[in-house]
Amino acid sequence: MTRDFRNHRSIVLGNADAPYRYRVLSNWALQVVFDFTNPATPHYWTDEYRSLYEKTALSFRVAQNFLIFLLAIKYFETLGFSYSTRFVGVALLSLSMGFAFYQSNLSFYTYTEIALLLLSGIIINLKKDWWILFATVISALNREGAIFIPVMLFAARLSEFEWSAILKAKISAYKWLVPPILATLLFLVFSVGIRYFLGQASAYSESRYGNVYPGIELFYLNIMNRNTWIGLAQMYGVLFVTLILVKYWTNILKMYLLFLAIPWFLVVFIFGSADETRLFLVPLVIVFIPAALHLTESYRTLK
Repeated sequence: MTRDFRNHRSIVLGNADAPYRYRVLSNWALQVVFDFTNPATPHYWTDEYRSLYEKTALSFRVAQNFLIFLLAIKYFETLGFSYSTRFVGVALLSLSMGFAFYQSNLSFYTYTEIALLLLSGIIINLKKDWWILFATVISALNREGAIFIPVMLFAARLSEFEWSAILKAKISAYKWLVPPILATLLFLVFSVGIRYFLGQASAYSESRYGNVYPGIELFYLNIMNRNTWIGLAQMYGVLFVTLILVKYWTNILKMYLLFLAIPWFLVVFIFGSADETRLFLVPLVIVFIPAALHLTESYRTLK
């Protein structure tokens, strides 16, 4: 908890290294909760303050998990899964999250990101496209993965068309592109804005491998790190096997695989520490668990 406390303090005080300096949403929210539940506590970073922080932080993380499970149930519902299948999906998610703690600490922004992308998936499935603008703005203050929210909307709406029909459509038929384009622009505005508002970080945080920064070298080291593959095997289990049956997936999941899951994996390997497998929970819950549930329900129907 000492490292979590130190990271939280540096983010709240605005002196964290990049990119953590700009991932403010979760820690600001945690600080609001802390101030509300501990109104008489002096605002300085003493040992007593840290003790109270740890209690609040753990409760905050439990609440995050609870919210993720609720949103996952709703997300699976909007994909058309039966009541029992939804809870099988949550059980799979819970099991996988149990293998996502390697070098993770509490990582509030990671789990807020999962919740926000699940919420975005629900919004997309309910055809409330304009609400994606709000989800994108909020997510942009949390983590860079917010860029995938308009990508999800684009992929979902693209899945509703035949390729031949898209090429022959009139310009007016492309109005479905307006929300994802605007959401992308908002992401850029708020991402740049938060960096301007908080100022330039004095340093970029080192990776798992020391003085190695995003790029080809980090990509290579992630691939060669056996903990990466052990962690992914533990967390995903047999879910990767669903790729063999990808032609039986629903169209929206195929598009999510192409536009969300594959780019997400590449981004983590190039820009992050891939052995921290919590970073792969988003494609797990958005794409791979629904794919497994769909294949299972389809098989049961055929029987």
